[in-house]
Amino acid sequence: MTSEPDLRDLDVGARELAGMLYDSLFGKLLRLPAEIKVYPAHGEGSLCGRKISSTPFTTIGEEAQTNWALQLNDRATFAEAMVANLPERPPYFARSVAINLRGAPFLSDFPALAHLSAAEYNQLKKNGSTILDVRPGPLFGDGHAANSLNIGIASPSFSVWSGFFVNPDLPIVLVVESGMQAQQAQVSWHALGLIRL
Repeated sequence: MTSEPDLRDLDVGARELAGMLYDSLFGKLLRLPAEIKVYPAHGEGSLCGRKISSTPFTTIGEEAQTNWALQLNDRATFAEAMVANLPERPPYFARSVAINLRGAPFLSDFPALAHLSAAEYNQLKKNGSTILDVRPGPLFGDGHAANSLNIGIASPSFSVWSGFFVNPDLPIVLVVESGMQAQQAQVSWHALGLIRL
């Protein structure tokens, strides 16, 4: 269950959104049969939830019995718990909200990733592009481009850290070990709204 009710743009307050979350949970979802399976939209460690399990699915009945937030059956108490100690809102959230409201383009519509020549790389770097090295930390430590960032593509937090540290308004130059790593980064960024047509 998401427990961060400030993810939408600032046009609606966190408490109001927490109240809407309460209404959805207690007025709709918890009225479904207990055996209905629930598949997570976020994994363990996501900023979008608290105490998210690593299990691949749960059920309405299991959540009703064991989820700490679902024991708070008073709307005001629930809303207060949801807005308490919210982490900093990542800068990419506003972009994600706008994309979700208008609809995201298909990943297949994005241009293919291109290998850069040394001259192209140098020009992009000179123009302030983000140089993001997605190789494992030890390889980055052995040698990397000056002023580059290192966020390992294998990290389960790759998307989150990219959202915090990569400026979506600047070109992104990837340093990778393989084309597969570049494609993984592209898929992650597409989900965050860090790349656009």
